[in-house]
Amino acid sequence: MRWRRSIGSVWGGLLAASLGVGSALGQQAASAPAPASPSSGESHSVTDLVTKFRFAEHYEKTEKSSSGSIGQYRVVTSDTIKVATDKAQGTPERTEATQETDYRERPAQLTGGDQIRAGVREYASYRITPNPNTKPSRADPLKGLMIWYQPHEGGDPLVLSLTKGRGLREDEYTIIRREIFLPDLAALLPTIPTRVGDRWTASKTAGRALLGSIALPLTATLQQVRQAAEGPNWEAVIGVTGRSPARSNLGSMAVNARLVFSFAPPPESKDGEKEEKLVDARGAIVELRMATSAVTPLPPSGRLRQSVTRELIIDRRIDDTGAALPLPEPAPVATEENSWLSYDDPQGKFHFRYPQEFRPGRPPDDLSMELVRLRPGGPDTLEFQRVIKTGDAEADRLNRDPEFHLKMLKEEWRQNKFNVIPGPHAWLPEANWAATNRKVYRAESVLKGAATNGKGELRVHNDLYFVLFGRNESLVVTSNTVQDPATPFRNQVEAIIRTFDFGPTEAH
Repeated sequence: MRWRRSIGSVWGGLLAASLGVGSALGQQAASAPAPASPSSGESHSVTDLVTKFRFAEHYEKTEKSSSGSIGQYRVVTSDTIKVATDKAQGTPERTEATQETDYRERPAQLTGGDQIRAGVREYASYRITPNPNTKPSRADPLKGLMIWYQPHEGGDPLVLSLTKGRGLREDEYTIIRREIFLPDLAALLPTIPTRVGDRWTASKTAGRALLGSIALPLTATLQQVRQAAEGPNWEAVIGVTGRSPARSNLGSMAVNARLVFSFAPPPESKDGEKEEKLVDARGAIVELRMATSAVTPLPPSGRLRQSVTRELIIDRRIDDTGAALPLPEPAPVATEENSWLSYDDPQGKFHFRYPQEFRPGRPPDDLSMELVRLRPGGPDTLEFQRVIKTGDAEADRLNRDPEFHLKMLKEEWRQNKFNVIPGPHAWLPEANWAATNRKVYRAESVLKGAATNGKGELRVHNDLYFVLFGRNESLVVTSNTVQDPATPFRNQVEAIIRTFDFGPTEAH
């Protein structure tokens, strides 16, 4: 049995006496190419350089879009990422992957300003090329899944499964939370009336909508107002560019994007001139084309680099949306069944479910994996370590003894000079675990240290669980939290342990 990271990679760093990482890496600036132009149809400018436009999106819960408002819509995406990694000898290693999705979405809850607070989405298809799925029996993610999507400003969305008898998989939630939420792109529109050629600085909210957690200063420009290649509408073309500041040790990033905003043309006067020099353009962002490029120096010297380019195309169709998606009444609430994520070990050795606000910590290995949930004051962490049968009778006997694992943990704390307050340790009542065919031992401790801000004391509640399964298989789980009292987190950890089992999930 290997013992390491008993308090998790995150808390281990916070409680260690000192940590230091230094680097002096070179840099090559990233440059993003212009997004590819659509190949079908031609268009021409329809306005002068004086007319101002006030752009806005408004949503309604109807199944069809009406004049100036957006109801149900369809989204088709293609996202290609290419990676080139320098080698000390020979040509760079190159990889490429493309993800394609097709889904319909309908507003389900609106804010007072006719913006989406929550929506219902149904995925028609998802495809990744090349396909990393090595198990033919494992169903492709997302296809046929209906979800409740609730965006959170500055954070990941709440996603609930609305498909009866089908929960969410970890890979499905990862795909969903990384997708651009189309209504959020409205933050890139100018906030004041704007003429062709005008520029403005995109807000941080707009940057998050386009690039997620990547903080990059962005500038937007109204490049053109043109006649649509098909239909009567006009289209405003908005360019968005950005480049990271020069940083010798962190590499560089650049983005070049183009938005297309479709709206009904203003009425004409009798003499053929437009009636107003200020146009209220209520419509919809119907297209995003974006190219990004990032260059990162590789340790130890920075002489070698890794380049990552991304080409993203998103098309939104407001007039080809299929049958109306049903809106649940009342609105769903998060439960273990509709919001927790199913994790399946790639080798099929174990599986379990966990709340979607957790994220993988350090990369998993053959014996262990870690989950982290960021919180004010300090993260919650959870680590699973499988106990492997060695074939040695004495070693296997010790590995099935929870007191042996507790002794090993205390020795690790002593070597790391942690200040530990021991708490109760005992087998939990068997009646509480009989339905899951396992016995559970819990040892409670508090680890003390200086707070990261230098003020006060840091108290980390550490629980060690030893889980003995009916087939004489066993598992060690360690959890850490600064929540005080620790009972709510402890209850959640034990609920997660109840879902853990060996082997692959029976149904995907």
